[in-house]
Amino acid sequence: MTTKLYLGEELNAVFNSNINNKSYFNKVAIDSREVSNRGIFFAIKGKKNDGNRSRTVIMSMAEHVAAVLADFQNRHILVVGDVMLDKFVSGSVERMSPEAPIPVLSRTKEHVMPGGAANVARNLAGLGGRISLIGCIGDDAAGKSLMKALSLVPQLGFFPIISPDRPTTQKTRFLASGKQILRVDNEATNLLI
Repeated sequence: MTTKLYLGEELNAVFNSNINNKSYFNKVAIDSREVSNRGIFFAIKGKKNDGNRSRTVIMSMAEHVAAVLADFQNRHILVVGDVMLDKFVSGSVERMSPEAPIPVLSRTKEHVMPGGAANVARNLAGLGGRISLIGCIGDDAAGKSLMKALSLVPQLGFFPIISPDRPTTQKTRFLASGKQILRVDNEATNLLI
């Protein structure tokens, strides 16, 4: 079904041009339920399932999101981009360093998760889509950690380009009392080719 989504002023134009009865604008029946015009609505114009005539469907934001997510589960999406490993080092700061005016972090925990395009792919897979991810990693411990983390995500296939000449991009964030105090980036910024 080919559809056009109308928003804001375009929605008013749809009502004004297609609907002569102004009371129809105030209340529209959808799937045996009535929805008043107090919320945010979409008018979607497209071909009816039989393909013979055009129709305009009015639906609420929640109904539209539910329809998109239901259809999303039937999609196969390719994500290509900068994959990275995000590392978080948490702890507490109770003193300043005598060497420089910087805090001394006493590390209490550490965890890693996919970042960049890998995080996008992980989130899309969480919505139910089938995802294929392509990105460059190094032949190093960070690359292996990233592959392991991505292998645990259902519906996500990771097809890495492994480069022995560059490190896997890793962004390490140091946190104290829930606030980031420093980030260290380990990455190569030169072109892949």
